[in-house]
Amino acid sequence: MPLSSESSSPLSVPDPVLERVSVVVAVYNGESYLAEQLDSIASQTRPFDELLIRDDGSTDHSNAVINAWIEAHPNLNVRVLDSDENLGYIRNFARLLEAASGDFIFLCDQDDRWHPDKIETMLQAHREFPEAQVIASSFSFMNQNGELFEADPLPGWSNQNLLEKSDITLNGMTPIELSDIFIHNGFQGCAMMITRDMAKRYVADQNFLLPHDWQLALLGATTHSLYYLDKRLFDYRIHDSNTTSLPQAYSDSLLTKLKHARTYYYRTAPYLDRIHVLCSLQITQSDLFTKDMAEELAFLETYMEAMDRRSFSLYRKLMKDPKRSCMTRKEQICGWIYVLAGYRDKNRKR
Repeated sequence: MPLSSESSSPLSVPDPVLERVSVVVAVYNGESYLAEQLDSIASQTRPFDELLIRDDGSTDHSNAVINAWIEAHPNLNVRVLDSDENLGYIRNFARLLEAASGDFIFLCDQDDRWHPDKIETMLQAHREFPEAQVIASSFSFMNQNGELFEADPLPGWSNQNLLEKSDITLNGMTPIELSDIFIHNGFQGCAMMITRDMAKRYVADQNFLLPHDWQLALLGATTHSLYYLDKRLFDYRIHDSNTTSLPQAYSDSLLTKLKHARTYYYRTAPYLDRIHVLCSLQITQSDLFTKDMAEELAFLETYMEAMDRRSFSLYRKLMKDPKRSCMTRKEQICGWIYVLAGYRDKNRKR
């Protein structure tokens, strides 16, 4: 059935019989696990209506895997987008979201494994909460051999230690506010189902300061349409080739934590993320960007300068600034450790 070219209202609820589902898969050097991921998408209790794949210039055999899989599934509606240039994973997903035509769009990585009821369960959650434009589910950890494992839970955290929020509805839907995701990215893109209206807004903004999942969560939170579904609906694979790391999967020893305190990456990466969140909010939703946020942004930019220069005097001056309250006591101490005895990480670029 053809789709209307007119945008629907953010609160409109498509007829379950007529609603269309798109799944978008961003690929880059994913030959090892791609077929298993695609098989899990094809095995859904609620089938997709279209599957869009874009390879971002892989140098392995990903394209051969994709072509062989499509040939083995001739009855499925699969479309491979042209990939004449390497866009990076953020813009790769943006290109896919722009091309998707479904009422609901599921973002998918190349190396995970969906549970059979993922699409069906998330669609049902939207019917119960039609205001939700971004829904993110929970997940299970899986190693590179496909074996599940558990991460030690942190007090006050949810969603496998990604979301710093304890007051959630167990096995149900919880609205997520901007404050819940302002410092930490609580959800992976592969956990998300978004509405077509949200996809259009994300693409129209052309704001790629943040990873696509964090930016989608930000857009959802600022419109009170971001929800967390406390159900494990896919297995998230942890391996050496992950595009983004997920330290929540492991429990670091005290020695490792002390080593991190002295490294440039761990002293700057979280703060650079916070700078990007503030700048992104200023661009996307300027009416929500307050004077207090502007002062915090200035503080964080000066903090980055102190870390870049390993400047004792500049850091000491910062620690007298009232805005230091945006850092925990532990973070402040780690900053002192770095300016006094830190080193640049040899295998990380910043």
